[in-house]
Amino acid sequence: MIKLISEPSGKFVLANGHKLWIESSGNGKPLFLITGGPGSSHADMHSYDGLSDSSMLVFIDNFGRGKSDTAFSPVEYSIEGDVNDIEAIRSELGYEKINVLGHSYGSLVAQSYALKYSQHTSKLIIISGLYSGKMWQETNDDYNYIFSKQMPEAWDAVMALRKKVTNHQMRYIINYMRNFH
Repeated sequence: MIKLISEPSGKFVLANGHKLWIESSGNGKPLFLITGGPGSSHADMHSYDGLSDSSMLVFIDNFGRGKSDTAFSPVEYSIEGDVNDIEAIRSELGYEKINVLGHSYGSLVAQSYALKYSQHTSKLIIISGLYSGKMWQETNDDYNYIFSKQMPEAWDAVMALRKKVTNHQMRYIINYMRNFH
């Protein structure tokens, strides 16, 4: 038997000149869920829907992800930009204090938010977290090495796809990674 699960309804919020997509559901203190990636939409964070019994969950498609606006230039993406967008969303929704949950890359954003906006942060929750962009890169390098040795056929397929990446896409990736260090 298949059970269909519907996503909460959402809306666009204007934050720092960008239209950002958010969804909310639940009851209680606001909990902003910041996804990993970078580049992932909020969809992965719905695995935390069970927290809606005790929290008002706020799912965010940060700038350049999911349904939100996309940059004209890759240099527009940064951790600092993600942090400022979260603060703009908090303010727009009228919450004095929020709880912040960051997963993987989102943990960098969540930690930076809590440091910069401590007066608006009640709790900080880190899942599979990192403390720096350098750590994030080293972790990815380790995974790539293991993947290439244990699954060489799949690794070759990934490498073939990488060759198809356009220069614009590669510039986006490189500029985004520069903002992590």
